Amino acid sequence: MDGLRGMMLGSLAQMDEAAVHTWAAKQCYIALGNFMTAAALVGIDTCPMEGFVREKFDEILDLSAQGLTAVVCCPAGYRAADDKYASMAKIRWDKSAVVEHRA
Repeated sequence: MDGLRGMMLGSLAQMDEAAVHTWAAKQCYIALGNFMTAAALVGIDTCPMEGFVREKFDEILDLSAQGLTAVVCCPAGYRAADDKYASMAKIRWDKSAVVEHRA
């Protein structure tokens, strides 16, 4: 792990602050994917969201005081038993319409 740590720190040392922030923000999507998968495995619904007012999240959660900022939010919970949309037929594209195979 020391080699990996050294490589990552060396790469980050070459970036300016904005680039480090962008890199770190994108890393949260790895954790987000794992969170959503784990939630689904235990029957919990999730919905990743962007387009929220980050400054308000930062303010409400006091993230700025910790040197942090919101990047994505992901509500999680159980769907209502009377959710009529949960049992509706889903539209699924044919795999050939969305996946391209190259040799």
